[in-house]
Amino acid sequence: YYCDIDTPRICGNYILPQICNQTWFLKSLTIPDYQVTNLEIDQSSQTFCFDLPYFNFGTNDCIEVYAKAVFSNGNIDLSPQLSNTITVCKNTSNTTYASYTATVSQCYSNNPNDDNISDDYYFVTVSVSSQTTGDPWSITRKLDDPYPNETGMYEVANGFTDATVTLGPFLIQEGGWDMLVDIGPCSYIEHITPPAYCSGCSDFYGAVIDNVKCIAGSPNDTWSFDLLVPGSSGTYTVTKNSTPPQSWTGTFGTKITIGGFVITNQCLEFELNYPGSSKQPCKATVIVCPPKPCSSSCYVEAMVKRVFCDEQTTGKYYVELEASSSQGNLCYSVWDRETPRNLLSSGTMPSNQTFGPFGQNQEVEFSIYPCNTPTCFKMLYVPYPEVCTAPSPYTGSESILVSQNKLSIIPNPVISDEMLLLSPLERTDFEIYDTQGKIVYKNAFTGRVYRLKLPLAEGVYFLRYKGPDGPFSTVKLVKF
Repeated sequence: YYCDIDTPRICGNYILPQICNQTWFLKSLTIPDYQVTNLEIDQSSQTFCFDLPYFNFGTNDCIEVYAKAVFSNGNIDLSPQLSNTITVCKNTSNTTYASYTATVSQCYSNNPNDDNISDDYYFVTVSVSSQTTGDPWSITRKLDDPYPNETGMYEVANGFTDATVTLGPFLIQEGGWDMLVDIGPCSYIEHITPPAYCSGCSDFYGAVIDNVKCIAGSPNDTWSFDLLVPGSSGTYTVTKNSTPPQSWTGTFGTKITIGGFVITNQCLEFELNYPGSSKQPCKATVIVCPPKPCSSSCYVEAMVKRVFCDEQTTGKYYVELEASSSQGNLCYSVWDRETPRNLLSSGTMPSNQTFGPFGQNQEVEFSIYPCNTPTCFKMLYVPYPEVCTAPSPYTGSESILVSQNKLSIIPNPVISDEMLLLSPLERTDFEIYDTQGKIVYKNAFTGRVYRLKLPLAEGVYFLRYKGPDGPFSTVKLVKF
């Protein structure tokens, strides 16, 4: 199986020894005579895989490859055991190639004539090629600069066989991110850099907002963020409309900290003004949401998973979230940002975590919080997507998410001791193994959702499950 055009990935399986009624495990596995990379051993399924870089072939068209395994019971190591030998040749006709391509779109805005750069967004179109029927794939997004105490990581699409999907819209203000693409046994990482802003004044197109942080205090937590506008000279002002007004002076090319705000269920708006620009007036508006309160324990993580159009009504759109918490069931409130700010609805989080429809040019804010702890909340800002009215190649983006029909762990990576198992089966029998093949937990449940509270040490685990009549499948679980 070729994960790269010149790097075959080779997999095999093994059987544990049955000697003296002892419990044995695979202690080590090597590939004699060759340099291999990305060697992985799955103790639960008793399989292994490795990459064989092209340089191993030298001037040879074919090479002979075998594995050497050492089994142990923790006290005694058995003599090394050799696998069968396979012949690997260049350009063989029975290989399967996994590949993908990714294209970042231009900048879009819900109103190109306004000054708000925070609603500028873009799409990423990904074409996945596995050349095998039924080969699963998934795409995960991991932000470079997530909010404090958040992973900034979630799955954005998955499916089987060859496909082309359009991901997004993604806000440019969120910054760059790693796209993790898994196709069968192959894993790729590509860094995604957003396009430049396309609203407001061009002098602020390179603005970067980061280091949003909470400062614990009594009686209220406060927050701040850093702002950097590239440039070699000149100053600009940052103004927050409040009573009395607040303002800061920034220098192009130098990071400044803007803060002292009480953490509330509201995102704040700031105006950037550069009087020295050749374009008069040179302004840009940014909207920044506060971090979670930090004076007490607060675990809730929420992201905008996708924004998609109403297929029946032009100008209407829906918002799907990815939210989880270890502090009980989730609740929500959603506001229309128009002046005056208006509460649209609130209540218990719907099972599909999807909201709407919202109207044309309607921008909304979400507050996501554990129902029994409303003082612990995560704020999200969602602008209206222009794609819902303007003809574009992304009109069909509402159908990008494909059901993979497999068990999911939410959240994954797991931060607290609590997780949700979402199963496509009516009854699910499962076991959780560590990387040494030791079972740390086993159970069974009926229904599609199971809440599991399990204290695990940081590391990688494997959840192995099966239905009443189906084969075993394995899902990787990461504990932070």
